[in-house]
Amino acid sequence: MNTRNRFIATLALCALVGLFIFQHASAARAQRGGDELRRLFNVTPPVSIADGQTLRVNFLNTGRTPLEIVPCIFDGDGAHLKTGDRITLQPGQTVSFELSRAEAGGLADGSVRVRAGVHGDGSVRKNLVVSGEVVDDATGRSTLFVPGLISGFDPQPDPPAAR
Repeated sequence: MNTRNRFIATLALCALVGLFIFQHASAARAQRGGDELRRLFNVTPPVSIADGQTLRVNFLNTGRTPLEIVPCIFDGDGAHLKTGDRITLQPGQTVSFELSRAEAGGLADGSVRVRAGVHGDGSVRKNLVVSGEVVDDATGRSTLFVPGLISGFDPQPDPPAAR
């Protein structure tokens, strides 16, 4: 095969690979309902939950516009254990998302390491405050506070302007 034929064959192969990649990306977008890919943000450090415990993750929107998030909880290897529905948090609104040890699945060990995350756009990091707590299922009491993402939180906001 001469050089020109090799060049044409290589060019045709590259075009086919490019077409395949383009079609695959288009199909993936269509499968997601036309929604753009949403970035994943880790929002709590890892903790362990044991039998009879639940991880409750609390989300607060400190911004002035609504935030859309999809909460999720991962195991110690980074696999999704639970993914919630899309939530629109209004300014000042708080919602919770939970995963019990029983929901985490059939690990032989009595406890499982978990961490929380959210899928969202860039405004999530700016205006979302997150905390977690490990709750005892029998009593409903928190046994461990899990600090989370706090970049949008100002514990001492400026006083209202004088009128």
